[in-house]
Amino acid sequence: AGIETIPVIRVFKGHYSAAYSGFEGVTGDDERLLDRLRSDGVTDVDIAGIATDYCVKQTAIHAADAGFGTTVLQDFAVGIDDADVAALYASGFAAAGVSVRHR
Repeated sequence: AGIETIPVIRVFKGHYSAAYSGFEGVTGDDERLLDRLRSDGVTDVDIAGIATDYCVKQTAIHAADAGFGTTVLQDFAVGIDDADVAALYASGFAAAGVSVRHR
C-alpha cells in the first residue's frame, strides 16, 4: 500500500487588509489557496483554528462553496461567542454543506 502525501500549505491572510477566510490569503509565492489546493489535486479539507465563529466559519464556507469536501475539526477549533459557536455546530455548518468531526 502506498503512502498518501498530505500537502502542508502556509497561507498568509490579513497582512494588508482584514480577512477571515484562509481563501482570502496567499502562499509565500503569492498563490491563492484555492489555486494551490486545486493544482495539488486536493478534494477534501479539514479545518481547525481560531475563531470558530469567524475565521474557521468563513474558511469552511468558502471551501464548501468551492466544492471541497469540508470538515471542521471541533476539538481543534475555539470560538469567541459561545451562542454563535453552538448554533454553528447545531445546524449552521450543516446548512453550509460542512461536516463536523468531534473526537
